[in-house]
Amino acid sequence: MSNREFRDPHLAALSARIEAVRSRTLRLVSWESAESLARRPAAGGWSAAEIFEHLCIANISYDLPVERAIEVARTRPGAPRRYRSTLGGAFLIGALSPGSRAVPTLKPYRPGAPRTRVVEAFLASVDAIEARMHEADGCDLRVMLTSPVMPLLRMNLGEAFEVAVVHAERHLSQVERTLKVHSA
Repeated sequence: MSNREFRDPHLAALSARIEAVRSRTLRLVSWESAESLARRPAAGGWSAAEIFEHLCIANISYDLPVERAIEVARTRPGAPRRYRSTLGGAFLIGALSPGSRAVPTLKPYRPGAPRTRVVEAFLASVDAIEARMHEADGCDLRVMLTSPVMPLLRMNLGEAFEVAVVHAERHLSQVERTLKVHSA
């Protein structure tokens, strides 16, 4: 939870969405037991705990590429250039956005048994993303990085942060549907 404002408007907008992800997560799981979170839907699919595990894996996978991109961005002289989307980043953001068609989960992102306190781990990974955003604030967000699991897919630093946010938004809708099935 950030108390510092962002100078960059792209990061400021993402920070507001991250706060909404935190609030929505807590609202969704506040009354759920560990057993309820671990229960898979009868029709198939992941449990809520497995969804949070998937999000943890994905968020953590971007940590090193984002860290390296921030290091490069800090070395760029002059004022940062205005943020702009790239083809690869826009494609990934669109594919992961809530309401878009389902895309197959790449093998490295398939969840195994969820870690203990997986919701807390997910929220900690969200906090880590926002901390990285603070590190990047004032830097050139157009520094490029490579997807950690698809080497041909390149995006810029601003898009990498947005990927994490839209991915969480998408899967929180899945958590919501999964938990509603159990309570119905």
